[in-house]
Amino acid sequence: MITINNKNTLVYFYKNIDNNQKFFPAKIQKQQQELPGTSNFKSLWDIKGLSFGELGEIGEITIKEPVTPEYQEDEKYRKKLAEALKAEYGITASPEELRSVMGAEELKFILAEELNPENFSTGENFENVRSGKFKVNLHMHTGYSDGTMSVEQLLGQAAAYADYRADKLGKADPVIVAVTDHDMLDGAKEAIKLIAQNPEKYKNIRFVPGIEFNTFYKIQDDSGNTDKRQFEVLGYCINPFETNQPEDRDVAKFVKKGRTQNEDYLKEIIAELNKWEEAAGVSLTDIGEFKASSRYASILGSPGFMNGIKEGLAKTFERKKLPDKDNKINEICERHIQRYGNWGVNSGTPDVEKIAEVVNSSGAGFIGIAHPARNFNNPELKAYLDLGKLFPEFKQMGVEAAEVNYRYADTHGVNEFFRAYIKNSAEKSGMLKTGGHDNHKDNIFTNSKQFENLPGDIKGILTGN
Repeated sequence: MITINNKNTLVYFYKNIDNNQKFFPAKIQKQQQELPGTSNFKSLWDIKGLSFGELGEIGEITIKEPVTPEYQEDEKYRKKLAEALKAEYGITASPEELRSVMGAEELKFILAEELNPENFSTGENFENVRSGKFKVNLHMHTGYSDGTMSVEQLLGQAAAYADYRADKLGKADPVIVAVTDHDMLDGAKEAIKLIAQNPEKYKNIRFVPGIEFNTFYKIQDDSGNTDKRQFEVLGYCINPFETNQPEDRDVAKFVKKGRTQNEDYLKEIIAELNKWEEAAGVSLTDIGEFKASSRYASILGSPGFMNGIKEGLAKTFERKKLPDKDNKINEICERHIQRYGNWGVNSGTPDVEKIAEVVNSSGAGFIGIAHPARNFNNPELKAYLDLGKLFPEFKQMGVEAAEVNYRYADTHGVNEFFRAYIKNSAEKSGMLKTGGHDNHKDNIFTNSKQFENLPGDIKGILTGN
């Protein structure tokens, strides 16, 4: 029996694989953990870079001195970001000055080893904020898509809270935040730029460049009918800058292509609108005017894109007093369903397997299922939706995580049973458990209140006062 007393001790598992001796490091998950000399690591360990089934029984165990992982791949990632900053903005920054930008290697390690549900939750009355237990929010939107925070505001609040934890509470670990705008990377790029310009200000945070992809999968019911089901996945630790790689290995080029396809589809609909306007003898709407009439039409992505187009059409018909509004708009909507098979799937919406392929071959980042209990808690699906089967299929496609620790609203109708079902399905599939608040309001703590409605001391924490 071996007793591990230091949480940061690395244990190396020895295993003969193809007649070669290989050693695999794993961090101790809790202090004073007793281990038999030979054990099945699945119940105790998460071996970095390996799935649970690859080692089976553990051989010899050797205790090493406490080690801080070097995350060499993350250093390469930050070097590439520094090169992109120089090329795109003329900003000179070293990889060390971008230390507050977190890479996938470190994030995966932290998700697997160091977090619990409290770290993702502010608490019912912000008690986890006051105590510093809350420290991770990997799902936030800015004004680039459908949020109200600017990128600078988001980073500023995160830095203020991180400084509060460090200075007032003596917490040494960083606050981890992400920008995950819908089908766009501009916010992530701006955040990296801001960090490069003032690394000292953001020294106590770790920023995760991210994105929320609109996507779909196909599911077959017991009768053999196939349906296209829309959902969303989050990209973490993405390189938001274009590289010299081909489109199928370059996330920024891939995202740009999807947005261009959605814009072309919008232009197609506006061209049809223009014919009706011409017949009515009124001025023709251009794309800029149409985008200004609906925020979701202007995003050129997200599940709300068609809602935005419908809203823009309705406003244009009313403003210009065009005839037969309902029939003409319904005609466009019905044609969309026939064409794409789902209201939330757009011209530029890729399937989940393609997203996983591009992100995983890009050399940076990974993807996870967004708010799974919200996406899959649909009564009409329950007769044939089996997450115990679906999650392993996603995992096999290259989806590495699920947003288990998501802050659901009362309107989502997600009960504790379904939360537990999501958690167990993710764990059994070997997925990392991520989490976030899906913030669209003007603060990093909640999506249910604007900053002005937060308690006074919480506002003070966010402003550094």
